[in-house]
Amino acid sequence: YRDFNKLISDLENELLHTLRLVDGDIRSNNAVYSAMRGLQVSDTYASRNMQTAILQKVDGGFDKFGKASPKKLPIFRECMLPKAELFFDVKIEKAVMSTIGINTVDDLLKATHSFFAAVTDLLQQAFEKEYQEAFQGVAAGNMFLGGNTGFLSKTLLAMLAPDKDTAKNTIKVLLDKSFKNHKHLLRDKIIAPRTLKCTNYNGKLMLMGVAEVRKV
Repeated sequence: YRDFNKLISDLENELLHTLRLVDGDIRSNNAVYSAMRGLQVSDTYASRNMQTAILQKVDGGFDKFGKASPKKLPIFRECMLPKAELFFDVKIEKAVMSTIGINTVDDLLKATHSFFAAVTDLLQQAFEKEYQEAFQGVAAGNMFLGGNTGFLSKTLLAMLAPDKDTAKNTIKVLLDKSFKNHKHLLRDKIIAPRTLKCTNYNGKLMLMGVAEVRKV
């Protein structure tokens, strides 16, 4: 893990630590060099249609015949229900964020939507045939928010891999080292990890955390 953590740190430094604060020193492992200093997101200050419910986590997987086999877990979360809206402010310091190609809020939204689309496309390739219901309305989103949104939505491993098979084989080795009892090497045949993070609401299986962030 030491080598893996070093690789993560080196990659973050290369991609994000782009500020030149000292003559001749472009990058540093110190976070003060990070272009993310130019992004400020406020707390939410208003809401509309805000309702919440305690919902059970559901792992969408496959049985030995490749058919849908969702598994309810003994874990519950308080979730915002569909159509809830939150309002918050986003501020970009152009001189700082421009060093990573972000000059406007529109640029930021474009980047988040690109990542969201890549993750959902990967999930759809693996799961949509057996879990069509869970993907209804997903195309309207542009970001995953909150807990239980899945490994792929929280990491860049799959996005940085040259192809989906390399991504799957790398991720399942990493997960097997962390979760020996989950048998990732043996059972992650289509995608790694092999579960779709869902919940049941109003009698329908839904992906967790799909949100749309837009300017108002």
